[in-house]
Amino acid sequence: MRTNRGPCLFLLALTLVFACSVSASGAWVTQQAATNHDTGLLTSLALDRRGSPHISYYDQTHFSLLYASWSGSGWYSQLVDTGYVGTHSSLAFYNDNLPRISYTSFDPVQQVVNGVKYACLTDAGWTTQFVQTGSNVGKYTSLALDNLGRPRISYFDSGAGALKYAELNGSQWNIQTIDTGGSYGTGLYTSLKLDSLGNPHIAYHDDDNGTLRYAAYDATGWHYTTVDSSAHVGAHPSLALTSTGDPIISYFDSTNTSLKLAQFYNGAWHVGAVDTNGIVGFANSLALDPKTNWPRIAYAAGNPAVDTDMDFAYWNGTAWNFETIDEAGIVGEFVSMAIDPNSGAPMISYYDRTNGDLKFAIPAGAVIPEPSTLSLLALAAVAAWTRRAKSR
Repeated sequence: MRTNRGPCLFLLALTLVFACSVSASGAWVTQQAATNHDTGLLTSLALDRRGSPHISYYDQTHFSLLYASWSGSGWYSQLVDTGYVGTHSSLAFYNDNLPRISYTSFDPVQQVVNGVKYACLTDAGWTTQFVQTGSNVGKYTSLALDNLGRPRISYFDSGAGALKYAELNGSQWNIQTIDTGGSYGTGLYTSLKLDSLGNPHIAYHDDDNGTLRYAAYDATGWHYTTVDSSAHVGAHPSLALTSTGDPIISYFDSTNTSLKLAQFYNGAWHVGAVDTNGIVGFANSLALDPKTNWPRIAYAAGNPAVDTDMDFAYWNGTAWNFETIDEAGIVGEFVSMAIDPNSGAPMISYYDRTNGDLKFAIPAGAVIPEPSTLSLLALAAVAAWTRRAKSR
């Protein structure tokens, strides 16, 4: 364990995979959640109603969106959509415990992103639809569900250099342009959360000015602020809201190759470094402890061209503490984390570039909750639907 490295700022087929190992420190257990060359990129992890983990991810070999679920004894992967789709996915659950996913579509002829898509699991299988189409529309999607289960999606329109936000009301997608930039654009790497009133909050990168930006909506409209402009900062932000609705953002400082954290409290933003030891935080995911609101960050550390580790930083009330989750090769890219609201255990998905696998990590001794009955029924329905489709 390392401490005080930064200032003290607060498939085309259905498969089963289960292989695990204990990290070198003995503090974490890591598993292969899916193993097939170049699968597991651009992961998004979410927990169902019982706290069981589920992961959406991209299969680069088959240009497809896949979805992995914990069954209670292993990981099952399902095909969600195929045909040059599935990058920049974002997974979320509602009270009905059925998964929803936003993701990006790609035009292989023009070699450009060509739209945002949305998938929802039903009794008949996965249904998919376009949210918006257009050349260079749809990177970096982030999905949240309101208190009625309606999807809200933030994403980047690189053709317009703009941050976009879409709401599904009934059968109609209502799309807004939230912020616009210059030649490079603003709205990259979006991270969306909804507050207790259902109002959207978005952290994103302004590439024109190299800054971290934040947009929030209330009864008077959208409000914007530049959170950090100290260097070229703000790539790969991860947003969380405290129990009182205050935003916290982890992000990458590319000038200083460090992991930073911005917190809003007492009416102002407070910014500081979490880890400055080498190249750290170019992939990161933030979640808050459900009891204390203290931040936990999973992130990649090291040179991604040579060797990287999957690291974990947590605030204990007075200082940052650090652990290494996985160090076997080039690991830790495309990280996504959620915390079990009952046990407080962090669960993390990430990409193992060395082996081309999707991986999952949980602290040693923590128990992965079994999926809810609805999740198991949904999994069985998809399996049956897959078998029917093959028999035709």
